[in-house]
Amino acid sequence: SRDWSSDVCSSDLGAVDIYEFKSFLQPLQPANYIIRYKLPFRVALKDQDTFSITSLVQLQNGGWPFDFTQTLEAPNSWRLVASNKKDLVEKDSITIYDKLITKDELMSFVYAKQ
Repeated sequence: SRDWSSDVCSSDLGAVDIYEFKSFLQPLQPANYIIRYKLPFRVALKDQDTFSITSLVQLQNGGWPFDFTQTLEAPNSWRLVASNKKDLVEKDSITIYDKLITKDELMSFVYAKQ
C-alpha cells in the first residue's frame, strides 16, 4: 500500500482538469492506492442557487473490481439535493460515496444553497 497523494499529476486542458498517476503492477498481485487531492477551483455562484459536480470512474479493460470512495465537501451554506447515486452518506456539508467499482461509474451531485 502506498499513499500516491504527492505523485498525482494534473494538467489544465481548457475547462477540463485531468488527474492521473502511473502504476507498475505485477500480474495477479493486489495493489492498494490512496489518492487524495483537493480540486483547485472556485465556483462562481453569485446569482445561482445550485451547482453540480459530475465525475467518471472507469474500470480498466481487463481490470479487477476495486473499492472506491469519493468525498465531496461543499461550503457550509450548501446541501446535496439530488444525485444519481443512492448509497450516499451525508453529514453536514460532506457527502461520501463508497462503492466497489465493477463497471464504469458516472456520478452526478447537485447542491443547493440553504
